[in-house]
Parts: sequence; structure tokens; C-alpha cells
Amino acid sequence: MVISPDNRDSGKSGKSNANYHITDMADDMACLIRDLNIAPTNIIGVSMGSFIAQHLYLRHKEYVKKLILVSSTAGGKSHIYPDPEAAKVLYKTPDESQESYLRRLQIAVTGPGFADRSPSDIELLVSNALKFPISQDGYNRQFTAALTHYNEGTRDRLKEIMIPSLIIHGMEDPLIPFENGQMPAKEICNADFIPLKGVGHLPHIENTDQFNLNTIEFLRK
Repeated sequence: MVISPDNRDSGKSGKSNANYHITDMADDMACLIRDLNIAPTNIIGVSMGSFIAQHLYLRHKEYVKKLILVSSTAGGKSHIYPDPEAAKVLYKTPDESQESYLRRLQIAVTGPGFADRSPSDIELLVSNALKFPISQDGYNRQFTAALTHYNEGTRDRLKEIMIPSLIIHGMEDPLIPFENGQMPAKEICNADFIPLKGVGHLPHIENTDQFNLNTIEFLRK
């Protein structure tokens, strides 16, 4: 069974009326795990989800069995930021439609040539995002929460992660550069690290077969 929760301010989850910290989002996941009575469970986090996953373990160790961090970073002073031009893709221009923005975003964060090879995947990402669009205020609050991880980070505590861990990172990730994935792979005790050549920020979409194979093999160990 796979459970894919919607973070606060997104999907079918409730909306907030104030900013929040990445640790608040980790506590949200802890409450969900507790209420579903599924602890300890395997956690897979992609991008901001991987930030949440790190804090979830560090705050609620008893809830996490195995940890998979995808397109991740430990943040803090060691974080390597993307090229400023690449970072601009995160911002919607005033005269841009939501659909146009989402399409531009997905094309920009995936690896070189992916959009040309797999236009149907890009369109599926866009259509899924449009089903439950996040408000601009909600997006800003989530972005602010992500920044709390970038600014404070977990690097000094990565050695506390003693459970089986897998780190998957695209070597062509323009949003969270590849080096950010290499560092926690070295700091987390006995972590497995899988670099994916030619892949950008969305390994589970860009190389689904390899991603699923790596994930299933890790969980079956």
C-alpha cells in the first residue's frame, strides 16, 4: 500500500492562514502516521518532501522504518544553490496563465531533452497539478517553509540517521544540484546512493522503471 498525502495548503488538505516551518510539515506527517496506526513505516520524499522526511525522522524516529530521499539536500551552509537563471523558473510572471507556468516549470526542472522525448509525461504533470491548483498565497507559504530548511539545514544531525537509507539524485538536476545529494549520502550511516545519469529533478517521472526498481530492491532488503 502506498499513501501519498497532500501537504497543508495543497491538494485536498486544508489551507493555512500563516507561515509555517518545515518542522511543522514534518509534524503533520507524524500525526498522519500516528492516526493511521502504521508506525514504523517506509518514507519516500521527493524535493521538499525529502526535507520533510529528514525532519520527520529527526523529530519522530519511532515512526520511520526506512528512508528514501530523492532530489534532496541537507540545506544549511553546505547547500549548493542553483544557477540564478535556473531558479527563476520557480516564479510565475504576472501575465502568465497557471497552465503556461506549470508547463514551463516542468520542462525546466527535468533533464535535457526529456520534454521532447516524453511530451505526454509533461502534459500529465501539468493536468494533475491543475486538478487541485495551489493558491499563490499557499505556494508562498510552502516556499517559505522550504527556505527554513535551506537556511537551517540538517547536516549537523545527519549522523543521527541510523536506519537503512537510500538517496536517489539526478545528475542533471537544475533545481537542487547533484552535489547536494552526494553530501548526505556520505554523512548518513551506510546510506545507499544512486546517481541517475541524464536525469533532472524528477527521477520518479524521468526514469520511472529504474527508480521503481531501485526503490523496490531497497525496500525488500
